Amino acid sequence: MSGETFLQIFVYLQVFIIGVLATIAFRHAKAHYRTESHEPEAPLPPHPSAELPAEVKQRLLQASEAQFQQVLKHSATQLQGDLQVSAGQINNLVNHLAAEIVSGELERYRVELSRLSQQASAEMGGIR
Repeated sequence: MSGETFLQIFVYLQVFIIGVLATIAFRHAKAHYRTESHEPEAPLPPHPSAELPAEVKQRLLQASEAQFQQVLKHSATQLQGDLQVSAGQINNLVNHLAAEIVSGELERYRVELSRLSQQASAEMGGIR
């Protein structure tokens, strides 16, 4: 096959693709620009006024306040327990860190004391 054949196949393929895309575009435009007559929807009937008596409102308000207070007390108790657990964990961590720091300082003190003792012994031996 020569270069002309490939070019002709390529051109025919492009023409086919352009035709398909043009058809799709035409259908899309026709679907979106079609004017359809819609009948207006009937308005909803108005809802009757559902006014609650003052006694019912007051009772609902008191019940919701009592429930809110109960939930608030429960949350406060739970938060207090969590705070105590956290405080205990922080205390343990601080004690552990303090013990680690003190043991490190003591170890450095012992090493330095040992070195000074050896240095003093060497100097004392040199004096004798």
